[in-house]
Amino acid sequence: MVRRCVMKGCRNSLFHLDKWKSEDCNIHGTKHSSDDCTCPTPFDLYAFPTSDPIARLEWVSAVGGKKELDNWQPNQRYHRVCSKHFVDGLPTDENPHPTLHLGYKRRPKPKRDGKQPEKKRRCRKPVSKTLPTKVDIVQQVKPVSKILPTKVDIVQQVDEPMKDAEMDTVEKDEDSVGKMGNDHNYSLKCYCQEHCECVGCLQKEKSIQNLEQKISNLQFENLCLKTNSKPKSSKSKDNFISKTLKTDNDVKNFTGISNMAALKQLGEFVKPKVQKMRYWKGKKRVLSTKIKRIGKSPKRTPKLPVRSPLKTGPKRKLTIDEEIVLVLMKLRLALSNIFLASLFGIAASTCSSIFNTWIKFLARELQPLIFWPDRAAIRANMPSSIKSMCPSLRCTIDCTEFYIERPRDLQLQALTWSDYKRHNTAKILVAIAPNGMISFLSKAFGGRSSDRYITQKSGFYELLDRGDTVMADRGFPIQNELILRFCSLEIPPASQGHRQMAADKVKKTKKVANLRIHVERAIGRLKLFQILQKTVPISLLPLIDDIITVCAALANLFPPLVTR
Repeated sequence: MVRRCVMKGCRNSLFHLDKWKSEDCNIHGTKHSSDDCTCPTPFDLYAFPTSDPIARLEWVSAVGGKKELDNWQPNQRYHRVCSKHFVDGLPTDENPHPTLHLGYKRRPKPKRDGKQPEKKRRCRKPVSKTLPTKVDIVQQVKPVSKILPTKVDIVQQVDEPMKDAEMDTVEKDEDSVGKMGNDHNYSLKCYCQEHCECVGCLQKEKSIQNLEQKISNLQFENLCLKTNSKPKSSKSKDNFISKTLKTDNDVKNFTGISNMAALKQLGEFVKPKVQKMRYWKGKKRVLSTKIKRIGKSPKRTPKLPVRSPLKTGPKRKLTIDEEIVLVLMKLRLALSNIFLASLFGIAASTCSSIFNTWIKFLARELQPLIFWPDRAAIRANMPSSIKSMCPSLRCTIDCTEFYIERPRDLQLQALTWSDYKRHNTAKILVAIAPNGMISFLSKAFGGRSSDRYITQKSGFYELLDRGDTVMADRGFPIQNELILRFCSLEIPPASQGHRQMAADKVKKTKKVANLRIHVERAIGRLKLFQILQKTVPISLLPLIDDIITVCAALANLFPPLVTR
């Protein structure tokens, strides 16, 4: 049992804290547990107080998930409360008890001093169903001083200038309006003529024009919002790619390819073969053919010869270059489909379909980059540092493991459990040429499989020729199998049962270690892709062999590890 937080809905535990410490820090470039990393821990675990019984009762009452149990008490060894439930991030004098993120709403404690005051009843006001009178309508109209324009505005609005007699009538009308308090009430009937030029009618026309102008402005703004809400055009996506992938260093960090020229060559290589590619849309549902349909079959019309399109199905949402960048970014950075979908302006299901289709296609097309070289080619290009130590070296082998999500099936859990990693893993065999390029990859096995079993079942022995030398670690007891094929094995000498190794054995151990380090560097290039460094989800396990193949092929595009 692990120390964990007992709050309802909280899953923080010492296991997650240790896992965070074992991960690499993106800021400082080291492990979180090292002294060089000064990043704060995501959370801390605090034990229940023992010296203060009142504070202990407060902590116990805050645990909402245990309230249904009678007389529940925490286990002092394993039960903890994490720092996310405290206001200050830890128990302080001001806030000593957990009050945040409890998983439920705490009810306020009832007052003990007497009864609570009764709530006041609110009576609804009676609604009058009678219609408003003419006097009420007149009272609701705003005063003329807030509506009517000045004399100068009226003179500017009229085409012809007013005469003196008309000005007198306007002044009289304004005086009468000031006495009445209202002008030209349009809620009532208007008895003016057709071409009325009174103050109220002019103001009415002006307000109508203003409203029409506002309506046109709102319609234009609505049209702009609709156009902006549409998905991004291909031009904007090209701008995104050009802004993101500016230099060779950006291409290496975001896609895992060595430089911009290699990325363009990859796009030019696959473009002719992708024109007719059909995207994966899930498993096909096949109807049973045993059930016969009853009824007359309709008459079939002869089909006319139609020219087949380049690609069946709907049009692509992205261009070919954008889809390549999407797949490579998922391999290199292990981004989720939701994040990539929002980044490229597509749906998450479309992003998943693109990745599942392209990973199969790239694994088939890039498979020739992982090849088993001839002995003559190896001897001609063998580095001088290795040639002097082991001239007949054909390859160096080692096994590596990748974390996978724990399956539900108990049998699969047992087959994938690794005692070395203490996790469910997938295991493969990697062989490299003397110059450091990956020359062989096995299929993925469960983490329970031994190195010897994987070497036998992977078909590695069929690739060896007579007189070859294979270098490996002590975990590969395959001496007998190689002798049957007239090959030799170079492994460090055993040190078990010896107090001190002999001088010749120490020399041989140093020699093998100097040559075996290159296979570890090649595996490090393979795990440069974050999708293999992090936990692989169950949904991607059917594609694990293709993912490893693509990552290894892209790693072979880098310069050789060992130069001449």
